Amino acid sequence: MQLMNIGQWRWAYGGILISAVLSALAHPPVGLGFLILFAPSFWFAFLSFQTPKLGFVWGWIWALIYGLTAGHPLIYLVQERTGSLVIALAGWLLVVAIHALFFGLFGLFASLAPKQPLRAALWFASIWTLCQWARGLGDFGFVWCHWSVALVSRESDILSHTLLQAADLGGGWGLEWLIAFFNGLLASLIMITIRMRMNPLSSLPNLPAAPIPGSLGSQGEPTEGVNNEFTNLSYKNVLACLFISLFLWSGYGVWRLQTVPLLDNEIDARFATVIQPNLNLTEAVPPWEWEPIRETTLRLTEAAAQAKPDLIFLPESIEPSALPGNRAVMERWSQIAKDHNCMVLIGAPRQNLLGDKQMANGAFLFLPNGNYQAHEKVKLVPLGEHVPYRQWMPFLTLFGVVEEDLRPGQTLKPLPGRRNEQIGVVICMESTYPWIARHLTANGANLLAVISNESWFGRTAALEQHAAFTALRAVENRRWIARAAPQGISGFYSPKGNAVTLPKFIEQSANQRIYLSERQTLYVRFGEWILFMSIGLIALLRFLPSTKHPHIRE
Repeated sequence: MQLMNIGQWRWAYGGILISAVLSALAHPPVGLGFLILFAPSFWFAFLSFQTPKLGFVWGWIWALIYGLTAGHPLIYLVQERTGSLVIALAGWLLVVAIHALFFGLFGLFASLAPKQPLRAALWFASIWTLCQWARGLGDFGFVWCHWSVALVSRESDILSHTLLQAADLGGGWGLEWLIAFFNGLLASLIMITIRMRMNPLSSLPNLPAAPIPGSLGSQGEPTEGVNNEFTNLSYKNVLACLFISLFLWSGYGVWRLQTVPLLDNEIDARFATVIQPNLNLTEAVPPWEWEPIRETTLRLTEAAAQAKPDLIFLPESIEPSALPGNRAVMERWSQIAKDHNCMVLIGAPRQNLLGDKQMANGAFLFLPNGNYQAHEKVKLVPLGEHVPYRQWMPFLTLFGVVEEDLRPGQTLKPLPGRRNEQIGVVICMESTYPWIARHLTANGANLLAVISNESWFGRTAALEQHAAFTALRAVENRRWIARAAPQGISGFYSPKGNAVTLPKFIEQSANQRIYLSERQTLYVRFGEWILFMSIGLIALLRFLPSTKHPHIRE
């Protein structure tokens, strides 16, 4: 069939806009997560009618609208660093435009999708998942606002919360595949409808236009009735696939919500506290102002310790001085752990005592016996903690990039506690990358902690968008997660993704009984197996011969 062009399908402009905006509204501040289950389907169908070149262009345009709408709260971050709204808008437009290229790549391959409905849905899902995964690779990798995290937007959205539970099978990328597959099936229905409107006597999308009504097919039989009957069968098959996939997907979620244990053994119970000091940590503080910040955090920690918790969690970078070089500060935090017989986890810059002056973004776990454990952030924030290829792109200084690069950590190993605790520490933006928490869990973490500094997000919806990743990581690994941020969002996330959080921008602490777990999910055991499956499906669909109805003449 001849490809549809924009001149013939003028109303498609509005459809692309609506599809992108509705998909963006699945994320906070609106947070209607269920929209992501159908909003992209029109875009998928539209791409299937394009040439590869136009597919790339319209994939990029859709992503530009989607990214600017869903990610607009991050403009505040750039403005905080530059002090200029104009530069912030230009910087964010540049970031979205570059990452939209991955959506353009998807559009290119989507235009080559098989014309059979089920095969097209499998093709869409596999290509989409690989393109989204690739978006997080490299020094500039950034996976903000991917589709699977939209299912976390509101716990009151029972359907989304139920579908979220499948993350323990294939992780966030597995959910991404399922969402894209579901949209692909809906797109197939749209494709059949459009092709029938273009040629009422055409059958399935893979079949050519039917002969003139009343003419005879290859067997000497009229073909119009055969085509209509076959098209009706196509609708029924796709609808059946839709209902079956939704039934299996939601059924698995209901089953896991009923069967995932929040505790394996009462011996594994721990009483934990997160502290939200309500401090704005966006600006570099001179040394003579460090003491008031430290006094505030020490006071809050002392107060929280009165409840006799086993663990106390404080935010990223809450201790301003570099450790362990400052002995006085080390002794003060160590003394709190001793006096209250608890473990204290804080974020602080970490020095390399072997001579390298480059700092790392670190976390320190102080134990009651006077010892401490340290962890360094592995995945640094591009432009915010290091500038890749700085010497080749001096213009980046206009956007308030960090002046000195931090040193990335080299290992992902949990910090051992005083008993059998193995605490996997995820620092700030690391929570957006599924492989960080997964590697920590695979290496023995029976509890996860996300310490973050989100003062850069101000009072925007970026706070909720970032925190949603924590719930996704909790379900993927089926671990309790303690989350501490200076102004919010702080709290606890259960292995089912349920959150108990503190109000934002309030000096407060929260207590929660949490449980250690040694269980490993399918995702933790086998990692990103969904990517290999996607590659296999693409190869199979690319070379698998198409099938045609036996009564339709070429």
